[in-house]
Amino acid sequence: PVAWAQQADAPKKPDFATIRKSELAPIDRNDVEKWVNSQIQELFKASSDKELKSQGYEFYRSITQSVRAADATPRYREGVAAILAEAFVNEYKKAPSDRRPLAVVYPLMALNAAAQPTPRIIEAFTLALSEPTPGGRLLGAAGLLAIRGQLNQQQWNALLPALQKAGSDETSGPALARIYELLALPANPTPPVDTTPVVMAILDARLARMAQGNGWPMAADADAIQWLGGRMSTLANPQLQDRAA
Repeated sequence: PVAWAQQADAPKKPDFATIRKSELAPIDRNDVEKWVNSQIQELFKASSDKELKSQGYEFYRSITQSVRAADATPRYREGVAAILAEAFVNEYKKAPSDRRPLAVVYPLMALNAAAQPTPRIIEAFTLALSEPTPGGRLLGAAGLLAIRGQLNQQQWNALLPALQKAGSDETSGPALARIYELLALPANPTPPVDTTPVVMAILDARLARMAQGNGWPMAADADAIQWLGGRMSTLANPQLQDRAA
């Protein structure tokens, strides 16, 4: 009876096929907010991976199909992205300590589908960089990588310390590769900040751990070193060049 009552009180899934063609009027926005909040809350409260996967995939599919549909308006996509990011950040910060690690994956997958360089979305992906689960960290880095070319100087400056810590601590090869790509992959336009010191700091931290017998180099490290080697001649002073060498 308790479960039936909870289901009866749960917000109804919005008619995405209709409202995605609109500018997301206040009444539609309210319906989407209620449903998204309820869905993410349930994911964080799930007691088993089986129920989490079932609900999570349906949530991800519903969001992705609606924001990627050819008839979805830009205002609708922007609105859904903002709602997703707000709900994820709020629920992530108050989620129970014993939540299922997989709970973050489906909201982050949905956010990746709708990603835009807004402060709340950047915050959501940045929070994911410190997830215990490698998949969550990978999705956080991938989300930032998707909006990399749209970040301004202020956003980059705020993001670099988090990327340096995440890269220095990372133990997953795929997640580390995304962090290096975010910092070192040539982009158009070029980032408005110099990311070389951060790449060097990550390599320093990783090499120090390896020297203590904690871990081994990964393929992503080789890619980062190759990138750094190509930049050595442009570094500001001989000391930096020596450090890079």
